[in-house]
Amino acid sequence: MNLLMLTGAVADPANRTLLLDKMRQSSGVRELRIVRGKSVVAQFGPGLPEEQARDELDRSVLESGKAAFQRIETPGLAPALRVVVPSSPGEFSRHQLSGLPCSQGGSVNGAASVVIDLGQDESSWMR
Repeated sequence: MNLLMLTGAVADPANRTLLLDKMRQSSGVRELRIVRGKSVVAQFGPGLPEEQARDELDRSVLESGKAAFQRIETPGLAPALRVVVPSSPGEFSRHQLSGLPCSQGGSVNGAASVVIDLGQDESSWMR
């Protein structure tokens, strides 16, 4: 996403969708979303429906700026781990990406929510 931001290509929803679709094809990834924070929504609009906070875990990370982890147990499926990681203006300055318009304001710009299948990993632990 940082590269899309640097090149200005992030403005095209098709570019964001393509990147996430490709990343979702990674082994073990059940779900991957990028969630817009309030500062990004204020500057660039709400974005795509899938870029909105879906639940309390998303909202909590956007509010606190702290990563959250949740184990998911669904009958008939292998266990999974959901990780929601915030993105803040500090991330951009650490990677020499400061100066981006969305790096202003000192709030959490957004978050990445990833659900990783643990079935293969846990079966190897049981051996």
